[in-house]
Amino acid sequence: MKKYTLVKDDFIILKDKTKLFRIKRISDNALGGYIEKEENLSHEGCCWVSDSAKVFNNAKVCGNAKVKDNAKVSGNSCVLDDAEVSDNSIVCDNAKVYGSAKVANDSRIFGYAHVFDCAEVFGCASVNGNVEISDNVRIFGNAKIRDNVVVSGNAHIFGYTEVYDNARVFDSARIAGYSKIFGKAQIGGCTKILSTAYIGNNIKLFESSSFLCIGPIGSRDDYLTIIPLQNYVATGCWSGTIKQFIKRVEKVHKVSKFKKDYIDAIQYACKYFDVNL
Repeated sequence: MKKYTLVKDDFIILKDKTKLFRIKRISDNALGGYIEKEENLSHEGCCWVSDSAKVFNNAKVCGNAKVKDNAKVSGNSCVLDDAEVSDNSIVCDNAKVYGSAKVANDSRIFGYAHVFDCAEVFGCASVNGNVEISDNVRIFGNAKIRDNVVVSGNAHIFGYTEVYDNARVFDSARIAGYSKIFGKAQIGGCTKILSTAYIGNNIKLFESSSFLCIGPIGSRDDYLTIIPLQNYVATGCWSGTIKQFIKRVEKVHKVSKFKKDYIDAIQYACKYFDVNL
């Protein structure tokens, strides 16, 4: 049995000439949002598209899912179960939002990303690629998650953080600032990275006291991440061992002030963690 009809004389035309029709619920004549065709919104369950929300292309809204406000769902994406997509959020490509997940504000979910369970993505966050966001995860505040990343547990990622390149964030980890987590890094436990840090190269962090981040430092006023117990140093797009870093500094900066600043930082970190250079 149908639960809505397309209002043929109430439509909008998108920039690519796609024509979307307003929907009207049959039971109470309540007007909803816009869809391209009936395949976009299931007649089963309590799923609904409301306000000025738009669902088009081959996108599907099913179950008890809600798409509202000015949200857009397009491509081959799906919003299922009890999920909700709201505000000015966009779900497109082959992305899926399901379970009791919520996508809000100006967030973007695209590629083959999956957001599910009770996860929430909001505050201009971006999730792209073969990414899985699950459990009670919170992604917000301009954070960018991409490239085969898995975020699970009760992890929170926010600020201008970027997580990419097969990294894993889980448990009750908190990552913020302008941090970059990459290169199969694993951040878990109760680790808190609340300032800028660069962590990659298969590094595993499960304690909040296992690294130091020093900065601004160097010729670019960047941040230096040092994990002495795992023989790891990173700054900007460079990462490697402590000896590799010292060798690079000696080659690049020679006798400059920056060389001394970097070496002093390394020595301080190693002394703090009782690690021999």
